Amino acid sequence: MSASFLTCHYLHATGKRCGSPALRGEQFCFYHHPTRRPPARTRPSRTPFDLPPIIDAETLQIALSEVSRRLADNTLDPKRAGLLLLTLQMAKANLPAIAHYLCQPDSPLPEPDPNLPDLSELLTGPGLHPTLSAPGRWYPT
Repeated sequence: MSASFLTCHYLHATGKRCGSPALRGEQFCFYHHPTRRPPARTRPSRTPFDLPPIIDAETLQIALSEVSRRLADNTLDPKRAGLLLLTLQMAKANLPAIAHYLCQPDSPLPEPDPNLPDLSELLTGPGLHPTLSAPGRWYPT
């Protein structure tokens, strides 16, 4: 290749040449050179967001919509989204007990369904521990 190329030979979609100075001994400028790497992908931002307290099917749907919107916008880590969706699934299973408690706060909660699987081993990850005063309840450390 000769060093006679003074301007970039890249053609824009409009048919106009780039016009930037070409790299020494090349046909294209730094931006349009074929060896240029594409810009690095940015990581999803860790912006905090609030989910409503899950007390009925409507708030459950709002929370589900928020998680799916942030996952689609790439502003939520897929691993965190999976944990949130698992939590929303457990909240869905608890909705009848919550509705019963909200309607009759002084009456005891109904017994849990024995056919439901025990998911407590899923919650033994880092940052969670059971409390001794309330078995089966998990709180962040």
